[in-house]
Amino acid sequence: MSCELTSGYTKPSCASIGGYKSVTFVPHSGIELTVANNLVTAVTQTLNAYQFTPDVASGMADENATGSRENNTNVYEQNVMVMLKDNSTATIQKRDALCTGYWMAIVEDNNGLYRVYGWKNGLFNASSTTTTGQALADMAGSTINLASTEQVSAPFISASDVADIIAYVS
Repeated sequence: MSCELTSGYTKPSCASIGGYKSVTFVPHSGIELTVANNLVTAVTQTLNAYQFTPDVASGMADENATGSRENNTNVYEQNVMVMLKDNSTATIQKRDALCTGYWMAIVEDNNGLYRVYGWKNGLFNASSTTTTGQALADMAGSTINLASTEQVSAPFISASDVADIIAYVS
């Protein structure tokens, strides 16, 4: 990875939309990606992937680059959050699996872009809350926050590669 700029930046002519449409979880030990220039170029998969499509405004993914001049280091703190809005036995089992495993998460944002979080080190439970809510209009369900510290930015992946990952059956 080069630390030299190769072009400038111009604001896009159309506004971008926040949030994501879906997040696909794959056990970190069950997928291997080849990445070049921050783009996935090859996928080798041995375990199934599971796509979650939460309600609008019920998930987010972010990445924060943190540098240390003293140590001459730079890392990317990656976070993926998903809200599962019910407390059924099946949903609690999904929550428990997400909270105890190491995951790679492929996030499809509302602009049609796909990025892979936890590529090198895997995402792990940073915090999880399950609630019944207090008032009748409160959410009942789980909020799951997965996090990873990575050496590189979350790479982009094509929609066709994501479709193949989701269709894979081990």
